[in-house]
Amino acid sequence: MIWTIVSALFILTGIIGAVAPFLPGAPLVLGGLLLYGYTTDWVGFSGWAIGIFAGLTIFTLVIDVFGPALGARGLRASRLASIGAFIGVILGVALFGPLGIVIGPLLGAFAGEYYSSRNPQLAAQAARSTFIAFVVGTAVKLGIVFAMAGYFIQHLPEYPAACCGDEWLNIAFLRGAIPRQEGAGFIDPGRTGSWYLTVSRFVNKAI
Repeated sequence: MIWTIVSALFILTGIIGAVAPFLPGAPLVLGGLLLYGYTTDWVGFSGWAIGIFAGLTIFTLVIDVFGPALGARGLRASRLASIGAFIGVILGVALFGPLGIVIGPLLGAFAGEYYSSRNPQLAAQAARSTFIAFVVGTAVKLGIVFAMAGYFIQHLPEYPAACCGDEWLNIAFLRGAIPRQEGAGFIDPGRTGSWYLTVSRFVNKAI
């Protein structure tokens, strides 16, 4: 139970990190997912899914480093603006810490475009393009971390039933965790209602 809570905290922190530049979003979510899988013997987990999530996590890191530069270039900023945005990411993190991921590319794109065109309006447009790229990149990262969080939530009920089979419900009835309804048999452990999660908590304590 404690490891499930720790995994959930990792994932919640990672979701915040997908928006807040001072936290590594997707790596934290992936770490929470892997921790939960490891502590539950990988019940119900797919190797393909984990591999895809690992690849997407690496992709989010690429977005953080190269996204502003590629976005500025894609939105018709000059080559120097794109280079400035890339250098801005590196110098921004070095000078301003994690917030430099946001500040650095904007200043770098502005400086690069202004050096290229000597036009402050074009420089401001390059900075705006970089900001748009940052927003789009953030949306992509949010989609990835929510997909991993959904995979985590989907597998929350599976461990008690898969680990203990039908016996976990028998124990629950014997220990009084849930009442037996008159004339009714044992409830299918494959069901995933809210009561199921409640019972699984009782059973985990009882076993």
